[in-house]
Amino acid sequence: MTIKFRLWDYAYHQWDVPTVIEIDDSGQIDRVIGYGDTYNAERIEIMQFSGVKDSVGKEIYEGDIVTFDTTCGNAGNHVVKLDKGTFWPLDDITLSMSRNLKVIGNLYENPELVEVKEDED
Repeated sequence: MTIKFRLWDYAYHQWDVPTVIEIDDSGQIDRVIGYGDTYNAERIEIMQFSGVKDSVGKEIYEGDIVTFDTTCGNAGNHVVKLDKGTFWPLDDITLSMSRNLKVIGNLYENPELVEVKEDED
């Protein structure tokens, strides 16, 4: 699998592909060079490709919103997250579910597709 990234530019509300990611001495992203611009870390969000494609062949990245058919009670829209080396919910989806896996949007352009849950005190 090829490791791929994409980035969301908060300032101009557009996608770009990073070609260089510079890391500072503390291990934090300092600056990113893309095809369209040079970005500082505060202006962008970087997302990694999950290595999975949906049922129509679209690559699935962190921050994408996916839906899939299931009899397990997980119906609805799910945000793809990378947590401790696992892309959730993709690693929990069985082969039979993946036939109906579909990217329906992403957090940056379609936040309305995700139900916001209030924090419980």
